[in-house]
Amino acid sequence: MNCKIEYGVYAKNYEDNRANGRVILWLYIDDLLIMGNNDELIRKCKEELMKEFEINDLERLNYFLGIEFT
Repeated sequence: MNCKIEYGVYAKNYEDNRANGRVILWLYIDDLLIMGNNDELIRKCKEELMKEFEINDLERLNYFLGIEFT
């Protein structure tokens, strides 16, 4: 599902027997931020993306677009 206000934001709802939740992707040029309420779903989303694209997984967020996260 694409956000109608911010064109680089996408959300995907997962509902199955193993896990339920939402993963949100924020894409800005060549940076990608993946957020969600379930670590297993975030891992699953990363694996799906890595099948199609060359991605460097930097694990937990420290900086994004010049903003420091703690």
